[in-house]
Amino acid sequence: NAIPLSIHHAVSWNMSGNQLTDAGLENFWRIRRNFLHLDISRNPIRGAIFSEKPNTQYLNLTIDQVPIDDAALIQLLSHGVPISLELGQTQVSVQGLERILNTATAVTLKEGSFDEGQLAGIPPVTALSLSSLSLNSTALTGQFLSNWRQLPQALSFAKSAMTDRELASLPNSFQPMQSLNLSDCPITDASLEKIEELNPRSLILWNTRVTAKGLLQSKLQKTLIFLNQDQFTPAQWKQLIQSMNISPNFIE
Repeated sequence: NAIPLSIHHAVSWNMSGNQLTDAGLENFWRIRRNFLHLDISRNPIRGAIFSEKPNTQYLNLTIDQVPIDDAALIQLLSHGVPISLELGQTQVSVQGLERILNTATAVTLKEGSFDEGQLAGIPPVTALSLSSLSLNSTALTGQFLSNWRQLPQALSFAKSAMTDRELASLPNSFQPMQSLNLSDCPITDASLEKIEELNPRSLILWNTRVTAKGLLQSKLQKTLIFLNQDQFTPAQWKQLIQSMNISPNFIE
């Protein structure tokens, strides 16, 4: 678990599935170089070293199939470093997640993290630090967001169970959203009016049931929209390109 000194300058580390222990992570944590992304998934780590402030100005941390609990992550978030957390299967409770949502800069809930029933009781986020929320799990519909007063500036429901009904229940933002990702969701043209109200600057509709007719009749002409070209006929695609701000080039 020792970290070679010759690679101290790396800023993105994928340590998933390497039998990394807390002792090995401690060795890494104390390297005096900035690191931006760290994936410690599928390792027997409990996060004792999180009591020490990470040597970075920003951290994107991916944790899946790791026995880390509330206490470790709350300690990590207490240092004041902007942190983006991607959570999969962990020992974090709903109460811990509530603290995380009110402290982290960005949160992604991956497959195996929580289900909609667990999230139903989470009160609305009151802190302004959460700028991005991603529900990338087929167990989540986003229904729990219906009682939030304000949404993060970036929302992703990619590959979730979000439908027209759940999208309609979302509160409207006080200002235009930066991005809304609905790729691989079973939404239809019925959601376009709500999307107009949310007014995202960019909108990802890959692999949805939204039609060319619905888009052309919508008020989304100024929104940058990412679509699958193969979902439309050549004539439909030509009309979309001519009438709207369409791009086929989006990489998750």
